[in-house]
Amino acid sequence: MEKVCELNPQEKAVIVALSKEGLSSRAIFGRVGYNQSTIARLLQKFRRTGHLKRVKGRGRKKASTAADDRFLVRLSLKNRRASSSDLKREWQDSSGVNVTSRTVRNRLLTAGLAARRPRKKPLLTKAMRIARLNWAKHHYTWTPAQWNSVIFSDESKFNLHGYDAAQFVRRRKGEGYHPACITSTVKHPQGQMIWGCISSHEVGRLHFVTGTVNADVYINILQTKLLPAIHDTYGDVHRCKLQDDSAPCHRAKKVQVFLESSQIANLPWPGNSPDLNPIENCWKVVGVKLAAKKPRNKRELQEAIIHVWNHELTTEYIQNLIQSMPARIRAVIKAKGGTTKY
Repeated sequence: MEKVCELNPQEKAVIVALSKEGLSSRAIFGRVGYNQSTIARLLQKFRRTGHLKRVKGRGRKKASTAADDRFLVRLSLKNRRASSSDLKREWQDSSGVNVTSRTVRNRLLTAGLAARRPRKKPLLTKAMRIARLNWAKHHYTWTPAQWNSVIFSDESKFNLHGYDAAQFVRRRKGEGYHPACITSTVKHPQGQMIWGCISSHEVGRLHFVTGTVNADVYINILQTKLLPAIHDTYGDVHRCKLQDDSAPCHRAKKVQVFLESSQIANLPWPGNSPDLNPIENCWKVVGVKLAAKKPRNKRELQEAIIHVWNHELTTEYIQNLIQSMPARIRAVIKAKGGTTKY
């Protein structure tokens, strides 16, 4: 059977050596098995040039110059959401380059510009960026001991119909609506809202929320979950600070009165800053673990959440998250208050 492939230098040398021994192209084909026409072209080239090296500049000429390619990169960076078809038309109108959309994609890939799904991050206004930057600068010099005294808290909701981030299916043409190749959705998925907290020592207590979180519900959470967690971990409310975000229920007047009467100090917190809160990483881990466990009803969902929270979020993992606070702050300062990778 003929082998149709690109010959490497060693294989080419073997063919030339056999030819010098007096063998014909057909006879060489019988020895090495490569395509006979390929062998004939190789020997013809060797007799004509006396070598087997590739001659530079003999291939198909590029439809664009290096300057054209740099201009295409500038077009792409000017509008990062432009499709290859849009860039092709704009490139052709501006530079007269006549290429296909695939060529546009290839040129951009060569320049290191690959098409990717945009990351989803909270919208940051100018005022929010300034507040984040000022907060980061104020806490830039905090020591590990100071971060170890912070209890980070947050609410999150987990649905029965799972955590499907970056999930793909393999399918043939025409199988787009095969039952095994679709993800079922429901209008109002059954789920569970939870409140949780973490510190450098361990994960804190969980609270399963019924309904929405208002000021009264939040005060009850602080009384029944946060205060016992503080006494378990720190022994005294004066040895720690509470971090929570700027949700209306957290900043309600009656909540502030309760915190003052309980002598719980609040850590000031900039708005729209989940990237600064290490508990967000815990929520992501819980979501991934729940997807693997596939709970079938709300009771199984709650049991799975409790198991993951208390047994699969290790103390070492939590400590690493708390220790990442200086790096998160440096990232905010570097981004001038903007979005970070965290």
